[in-house]
Amino acid sequence: MNIFDHPLASLFSVFGPTGAMMKNSLEQLLLSRGQCYD
Repeated sequence: MNIFDHPLASLFSVFGPTGAMMKNSLEQLLLSRGQCYD
């Protein structure tokens, strides 16, 4: 995976499992927000 594809990937990887959960919840938030604007 190219780190530039997801700039935050390296940041979240530092936090391990907790960072992964934060990343997942953040992505879900962005997805649900995007659907609202459709």
